Amino acid sequence: DMAAQRRAAIQVVVDSQTEMARHSAREQLSRDLHDNILQDLFVTGLELNELELLDSIEQRNEIVAGLRKHLNIISANIRSIIEDSRRTAGDPLPARIRDVIREWNDASEMVITFTNESSVDDTVIERLPQNINDNLVVITKEAVSNAVRHSGGTRVTVTLNFTGSLVHLSVVDDGQGFNPRNTRNSGTLNLKARAAAIGGDLEIISSPTGVAVTVTAPATPGSI
Repeated sequence: DMAAQRRAAIQVVVDSQTEMARHSAREQLSRDLHDNILQDLFVTGLELNELELLDSIEQRNEIVAGLRKHLNIISANIRSIIEDSRRTAGDPLPARIRDVIREWNDASEMVITFTNESSVDDTVIERLPQNINDNLVVITKEAVSNAVRHSGGTRVTVTLNFTGSLVHLSVVDDGQGFNPRNTRNSGTLNLKARAAAIGGDLEIISSPTGVAVTVTAPATPGSI
């Protein structure tokens, strides 16, 4: 009958959406493993190879200190992936960003802070579409990870702000910056792809006093 057909049609849609969600989660896990964990494991392996060739105790101690740092970074990335997988779809963006920062503060010697400058009501932030929420969390994780691994600085500041119908996110470190010609790597391209996926713009500005990653994205019409 018609009612049974409608129920069957609804079930097909639900099954399709569930499979799409699973596929998206697998793709995200693959990106996280490739761009963060596997790269750090590769660097750790190189340092182990170098350690075998050194006779100087001072040089060995320096390599061991670097190994500890890389292992802490790998651990933070893994914990962040696990924590994110446990979270429910309804968790607001500021809470998820705070979790990311807590993980990195535990694993890094850098001081990482978060400021939510949004003046809108909390219920407005809670209505932020899930795809925007997810992508901004991933951008935060990768930008903080890059700062910890490459900046050579002591501090990272993450700022979130809602203005009108836009959401703004910035990750700024106080490191030594980098050569802009070297920004076309997979990590940078992933950041830009994440921003583009939510209709946003991502800008990376490097100077001798640090790197600023900024994202401006619409919160979708009618959501704010």
